[in-house]
Amino acid sequence: MRAPDSSRIWIFIGCFGLLGSVQGQQTDSRVASQSTATKARAYLRFDAPLYKAGDCARLSLTMMDAPAALGSSPISLEVAAAVRGRATGRVSLAMRSAGDGRYEASECLRLTAGKIVAEGRSLRVEPGSVLGAVARDANGGVRAAALAVVPATSGSGKIRFSAGRGTSGHPQANAERAGELVDGQGRSVRFILNHVIVLERDRDELMRFLARRHGEIVSSLGRHHLVRVDPRTADPAHLEPLAELLGGAPGRYRFGSPTALRMGALVLEELAGGLAISLDVLTHADVQPQTAEQGGVSQFDVKSAWFAPNGSKVNLAEGMALASLFLVPSTPDIPVAFIDRGFAGPDDFSPPKPAVVKDYGADPSSLIADIPQCNVGLTSTRCSWMTLKAEATGPAPDAGKTWHGGSVASVALSTWNDSQSVGGVAFPVARPYLIRAADDVFSMASAIARALPAVSGPSARIISMSMGTGCTQDLGLFSLDICDAVQDGLASGVACFLLQIMFPALGAIPCADIAVLITIGEALDAVSGPVKDAEARGLLVVATASDDASEDANDARTVPCTLRNVICVGGIDAGLKRIGAKGSSISIYAPAIGVRTMQFPDQPPGTTITGVGTSFAAPIVSGALALALSINPLLTTDEARTLLRDSACRSANPNRQDGSACSPSPDAEVDKVGYIDLLELVRLARRSAAQSPLLACTGGWDGEEANDATDDFNSAISLPPLDPAIHGVSDYKSIKPDLSIHKIRTTPMPTSDEDWYKVSFGPTASGSPEGFVAKFSFHVEDPSLGILFAELWQSDPCKGPPVRVADADLMQAVNSQSGAGEASVTARVRSDLSYFIRVFGGIQVSGLRIYGGNCYNKVRAEVMDIGRLPPLPPQAANCR
Repeated sequence: MRAPDSSRIWIFIGCFGLLGSVQGQQTDSRVASQSTATKARAYLRFDAPLYKAGDCARLSLTMMDAPAALGSSPISLEVAAAVRGRATGRVSLAMRSAGDGRYEASECLRLTAGKIVAEGRSLRVEPGSVLGAVARDANGGVRAAALAVVPATSGSGKIRFSAGRGTSGHPQANAERAGELVDGQGRSVRFILNHVIVLERDRDELMRFLARRHGEIVSSLGRHHLVRVDPRTADPAHLEPLAELLGGAPGRYRFGSPTALRMGALVLEELAGGLAISLDVLTHADVQPQTAEQGGVSQFDVKSAWFAPNGSKVNLAEGMALASLFLVPSTPDIPVAFIDRGFAGPDDFSPPKPAVVKDYGADPSSLIADIPQCNVGLTSTRCSWMTLKAEATGPAPDAGKTWHGGSVASVALSTWNDSQSVGGVAFPVARPYLIRAADDVFSMASAIARALPAVSGPSARIISMSMGTGCTQDLGLFSLDICDAVQDGLASGVACFLLQIMFPALGAIPCADIAVLITIGEALDAVSGPVKDAEARGLLVVATASDDASEDANDARTVPCTLRNVICVGGIDAGLKRIGAKGSSISIYAPAIGVRTMQFPDQPPGTTITGVGTSFAAPIVSGALALALSINPLLTTDEARTLLRDSACRSANPNRQDGSACSPSPDAEVDKVGYIDLLELVRLARRSAAQSPLLACTGGWDGEEANDATDDFNSAISLPPLDPAIHGVSDYKSIKPDLSIHKIRTTPMPTSDEDWYKVSFGPTASGSPEGFVAKFSFHVEDPSLGILFAELWQSDPCKGPPVRVADADLMQAVNSQSGAGEASVTARVRSDLSYFIRVFGGIQVSGLRIYGGNCYNKVRAEVMDIGRLPPLPPQAANCR
């Protein structure tokens, strides 16, 4: 693999080390007496990045946060020139204070050609010369350095650029706004044609840049500015020699248009002068959903591999079911911001489909505009939490109208068992923020910033991003905002070693401190700033790795996946094998094939969309984290990431909390970090909140009745027969430790899930029917959760359907919140009848959330007392 661009860009800075050899020998140990990291930051700048013979260069110095005493200290300035790695001259210039920590050279530096002697201070230059300047304080300490270039008329031919006549070649690219650079191997960088990202270190430096590029700041994010520029201010003739000077990789490159070529020249001209600048690179969604025509059925049907109760290795249904038991009125909502493109709203459907609101987990009676949302574009930002408009809705800007954002969000948010077979992992605790970002890096960074806590407007706890971009290594010179090539080259770049050789006194200073002197080393990355802010404010950022299985996310430097503290999610198929990128930046793997999502606006009712790609793995993890935070809202970002890591199934961590073992992935790359196990995550979250993890509840709804759609007496499970002549007990225990988690069905209206059990009796000693007392019961592990009831029914002597046991025959009935922690019915029964235990839950409604349900681990029937024969039920009189 090639060395990263970060080292190549320092080749030109190394020239500065060579040209300063004379002054380096004159510098004493005072330079190294104080680490530059502890000094005030300073920015030394030429008034232009490029010069030619006959120009008069001016320099300025800005001291940031300088001590008051330093403001009156004299500053000395040395400027040198070099060509082809050889110093050709050096002069000293006086500096005068301009107030507020700013200094200016007392005179300009005249640049001459050949042997021409100019009045005043001058240096001889020729095409290809590099100018370097060093500012020193009164003690001889180096405060800052600056660079400028006299461009050569042509390069050596090792790097060649050409330009196409028009579009970039991508069908989804807008030829009027997108440019493209492609190398000889077909790798490409796509970017906005007339926008650049600039990091402001010195306001005057920024103003000079705006003036020479006819620039206008259209948006700002901290000290990062999105600037509209005029590409015509750049000279394409500078492109090849500057690319060689900056250490670009040899080869042939082709820009999509002459305008794109001028944009490349503009960026390199400014880089050569030390400005932190980047093209505004385009991002991409990691996948486009694929359709599969199926009927609208429950997503918990066993045909849906990822949601199959008691069958899926990722335990999505089990984890969701268990988490549903922990819902109480005080359970907090967890805001999840989805940053994406293509959110569908009712106005996008023809005819309108009300189910679209359910895709975002909202009340079906609400409007799409009730969901907080934002539209972050190149030049403006509109947010509905102030305007109450559906700002985020609408298709992605690519050709063909895609609805990627809505599909992605539905995986985490959709109402369970909705009409589209979609089930959101985090329903009903997740509350969405929809942030529609334009397809460029600056907009993506701005969208992250919009999700952060603010004085006005809502704030997310989780940011979910199924979009990003990668750094094409050999093209990183033109996309520093993504590749961050300069910063990565600081500690090991050529400049550090050359400067230490040329300036022996600098040998005691670490490379990172030397890099501070050359302020181009300051990080330009506009995306990492908001991500760091999110981390500092307690937000979890979840992003996806790419869908390219041959790619290493670290080598591709996928952003935001590879940024520190981002939870990067890789994709797996039903066989637990990797389908997307690998790499040490990936935190966990999750389902990425066959994930059901919301339907598209142009599809008929009943259409089921099956998502394919890592885009759908990210919202599964985001939803899982939302469930964990709802169980324990006090979790810090570090603690939440630790729970996610500790719950992942891998060879190094196979044991589950309930004593079972998971099935590690056969894919070595996946097994390094593991794949998601939602049930284990929910249990660990419950433990972290110092609560019972309900180990007896394995999760899943109707696990043993999965093929039964009705849940009535016809599907009742039979307990072993009881002998009515003696005191006896008949237990039924499921194959797994529990029978069922009882949830509340929410659609089409709130109803309780049910289980039915059948109890029969053997012959009596007399051979005639006898009456006695029996108790039917089940025990719950945590009675503080939702209420379960036991109801007793009996077979009809007239051969009709079962009927409720008469009130006169009921002796006692208690629910699961009784002091004993069990639900039971004690009644007088007959030996010649069969009895049915109906188990169901209570329903509570609070706002949008419906509560109820619990779990139990066995059902018991117990003969208590032999007694007189109970009277026949009233129905007997109607038998014919």
